[in-house]
Amino acid sequence: MKTNLNNKVENHYGENDNNMSFLASSIIDLLKCNTKKEVYGFVAEKLFELINKDGIVTVADFDHQKDEWEMFAVKGINSLIAKISSLAGFDFTKMKGHIKSKYYEDIEEGKLTHLSDSLSELTEGKISPKIEQLIKSLIGFESLHCITFRQNEKLYGNVTIILTSNATALYSALIETFIKQVSLQIDKITSIEKLSESEEKYRELFEAESDAVFLIDNESRLILEANKAAKELYGYSHEELLSMRNTDLSAEPDETRSVTEKTPIKKENVVFIPLRYHKHKNGELIPVEITGRFFNWKGKAVHIAAIRDITPKLKAQDDLVESEIKFRQLFDKMVAGVAIYEAINEGENFCIKDMNLAGLKVVGNKKEDIIGKLVTDVYSGVKELGLFDVLQKVYKTGNPENYPLGNYKDNRVDIWVENYVYKLPSGEIIAVFEDVTARKQVELALLESRNKMRSIFRVAPTGIGMVKDRHLIEVNVQMCKMTGYSEEELIGKNALMLYPSKEEFDFVGKEKYQQINKSGTGAVETKWLKKDGSAIDILLASTPMDPVDLSKG
Repeated sequence: MKTNLNNKVENHYGENDNNMSFLASSIIDLLKCNTKKEVYGFVAEKLFELINKDGIVTVADFDHQKDEWEMFAVKGINSLIAKISSLAGFDFTKMKGHIKSKYYEDIEEGKLTHLSDSLSELTEGKISPKIEQLIKSLIGFESLHCITFRQNEKLYGNVTIILTSNATALYSALIETFIKQVSLQIDKITSIEKLSESEEKYRELFEAESDAVFLIDNESRLILEANKAAKELYGYSHEELLSMRNTDLSAEPDETRSVTEKTPIKKENVVFIPLRYHKHKNGELIPVEITGRFFNWKGKAVHIAAIRDITPKLKAQDDLVESEIKFRQLFDKMVAGVAIYEAINEGENFCIKDMNLAGLKVVGNKKEDIIGKLVTDVYSGVKELGLFDVLQKVYKTGNPENYPLGNYKDNRVDIWVENYVYKLPSGEIIAVFEDVTARKQVELALLESRNKMRSIFRVAPTGIGMVKDRHLIEVNVQMCKMTGYSEEELIGKNALMLYPSKEEFDFVGKEKYQQINKSGTGAVETKWLKKDGSAIDILLASTPMDPVDLSKG
């Protein structure tokens, strides 16, 4: 087969007049193609004509990022293509494959190369040897040739020509010259597409920028370009802005003119103006900050000015000042003490940054005596209290801690305090504390009183019990002895268990509560049943825990 193939491949133009005419007319038509897809379709059509339509021409595009080729154009007798697709089991016109395959390794650069006649290699094994023989027999397969589109070391794609046994001579020199011209056109189109994509990308970024952006001629001060945000900020149309100078937008034109004309063109030279007043179309002043970069563009000294409306920023600053005043007033008028600490060496210690008037009163200090000093130097008992550990924990975790009641002592004060400690986003630690010494003293006195009453309750020779909703919630030892029940057997039970009948239980309740409502206490003679079933006579005297709310027991 290769003997026949070599006879059909001519390394000269052959039939010079016709083929030179083909080359000239094809190149003229080629220049009319504006996209790679148009070029690929045109190439397939022309080469199909050149082989007298005795075979199949395919054109593939290369995607080097994916290391993949994809069929972009196929030209041949439609019935042959359909038969190949049917036998192969896939659409031959939509094939894809890997660029780095043996098929492409054998292609000689810039030359129409006769490759292995294996369709299996061409399709990377998608066509089995058995199916390959059927296809070759069906279409009268003769040979397979390939040439790539190359320009400036760039590989764009390739043409594969499958000749049938009816094909006449294949003029390789003519095809190689034609493909060189095609490669030039593909390279040109690709460069234009990349430039267009780049310009489109920067145009999108330019328009998407939230700040107003201008391109300005330094000499004339004319606005050469402006984005959508510029139109919205100043109230002018795009056409109006392009007819204006940058000084027309400024409420301080002399300063604007000076910066525009006197700023030198230097690499990485960025000008930042923190505050300049500009004018809206309606005459209103706009406080802005400006970032400018000066450079040469198309032979002109120009600069890009990114302009941001800082009205919200100035308002925020004013609000911050007002907030600081309000904070200071609130800080000093709070009833609770507030201390502000700054961590030293990642929380090894804490410096006192501020303390309000209430806090100074609690700890008995003057502000000038403690500000800027370490908390351990000013308050020697802070570690014993446990508060120092809490400050460190809150600093490290950022989680607030409610530190319960504690007794702080040093050589000056002895107080009971409660602390709530939290961390600010700034890293400062806030401790809100309250002097609860008076309350603690009352609680201690009340506890002492309760302990005394509890002692009396336990040793009293009279049976004593506490009831709520006529359920026993507490009983003393004497009551257990009187009834024969243990404390566990009585607690939580309805007092009805101690009465001989429901009628007696209801009578006592009614009589007792009538007396309580009238005089504050009630006393009723009745009978109780002991655990062993025997009856005892008792005098049941009751008084409420809270005269205002009898539901408390």
